[in-house]
Amino acid sequence: MKKRFLTIFLALCMTLALLPAAALAENSDFTIEGSVLTKYHGPGGHVIIPDGITRIETSAFQSCAGLTSVTIPKSVTTMGTHAFYDCGALKDIYFCGTEAQWKGIKPEYEYLGDDLTEMGVTVHFNSAGPDGQPVTPDQPTTPDKPDSPTAYASTQNVLADGRTVVFQAYALKDEKGNSTNYVKLRDVAYLLNETAAQFAVNWDAANQSIAVTSKSAYTPDGSEMKTPFSGDRPYKVSASPVMLDGKQVELEAILLTDDAGKGYTYFKLRDLGQLLNFNVTWNGSSIVVESDKPYTG
Repeated sequence: MKKRFLTIFLALCMTLALLPAAALAENSDFTIEGSVLTKYHGPGGHVIIPDGITRIETSAFQSCAGLTSVTIPKSVTTMGTHAFYDCGALKDIYFCGTEAQWKGIKPEYEYLGDDLTEMGVTVHFNSAGPDGQPVTPDQPTTPDKPDSPTAYASTQNVLADGRTVVFQAYALKDEKGNSTNYVKLRDVAYLLNETAAQFAVNWDAANQSIAVTSKSAYTPDGSEMKTPFSGDRPYKVSASPVMLDGKQVELEAILLTDDAGKGYTYFKLRDLGQLLNFNVTWNGSSIVVESDKPYTG
């Protein structure tokens, strides 16, 4: 028995001795749970995230003052809030996948200040690092164009008149991967009911239009602050006119439908604030809605 144990122990020691010292040091810099990188503990510089990681967790690199650049494998598909927040020296991200794959990553920092572009970070595609060889993109290099564009699920915390409310919002991404959030019209009407900015919402079947009446109480229909679907959804640009107090107004909106074909209209919160004259701002960590203050832009 002792001889067998000694044999196993010696084999283990030989295996560890064969591992590169750099690999051991690199792994000690990370806390990894399954395929999720939950925290980086290293000194910074250029950091290479191990291949096979699928998610960079919330605040994983937050306040790493020495972080100057990072290589992200194309296996990463999601990124938590504030993943690279307060990394003042971070200038370059080297993504091993294509630009289209990068745009497919679903970040949770999609409202204002956490956008990497605003942080001054340059994202390099098909690149393993500042001194590495370019990564050969997967074939085909041009992804198939989807039948319908995609709206990405985006939970948003909103501080409304001093209380925190969670919106089940959806975001659209532009060609650079920047996101714009849309919220359900009835959710906003429900939130502002019995305030100075309250408004009613009705469907005008005869004119196939959305009727919004300012300064009127909202009557809930049971669909507020929830959605009958989850995850990303295909969307269409809403073709339904919006009538405010009997006059048509121009508002950009998207239409999402449930599996039964019922439609839900989503608008930009700032557009609604401007239209109905309630203030919408950003306090550095959440969206702020002030029903008793005029819209300031």
